[in-house]
Amino acid sequence: MTSRTEGRTMHSHTEHSRTPHQARSVAAHRTAVTELLGPLLAQSGTEQLALRDALGKGLAQDVFAPLSLPPFANSQMDGFAVNSLDVSDGGAELPVVVPVPAGAVPAALDRGTAAPIMTGAMIPAGADAVVPVERAVPDRFPPRGNSLCVAAGDGGRHLRAVGRE
Repeated sequence: MTSRTEGRTMHSHTEHSRTPHQARSVAAHRTAVTELLGPLLAQSGTEQLALRDALGKGLAQDVFAPLSLPPFANSQMDGFAVNSLDVSDGGAELPVVVPVPAGAVPAALDRGTAAPIMTGAMIPAGADAVVPVERAVPDRFPPRGNSLCVAAGDGGRHLRAVGRE
């Protein structure tokens, strides 16, 4: 049974009766999942297929990538690659060096400098943090040779490590 109220459709509770959710222990949930996936794990139910024919199928064995993806540390966002030791708790004024576009192999970052870096671009040697462009003044990529003020950057922040998503 449905009714209309101010443009919304209301359903009666008898039409869509629901059973209350029953909480279960982790062990009981693990058992339920194992039973559900059991047929996928049975050797008699396995077959080898071309990748294009495997859509919707479950894997019988782990598949390992032949190399780490991404194969290099990269920036999680647009910003400035810096050495966190050059940026104190209050921030720092650093000269801007050559930008690091995605797809390029960058030159090493000299201490006391900041390299504009795009999302997904390789982190230059010597950098251990990316300061988001929004946390810099100016909050855009200035020309090489100009200075900018960057907020403090913790080592490892806004970096995607080798083999990480």
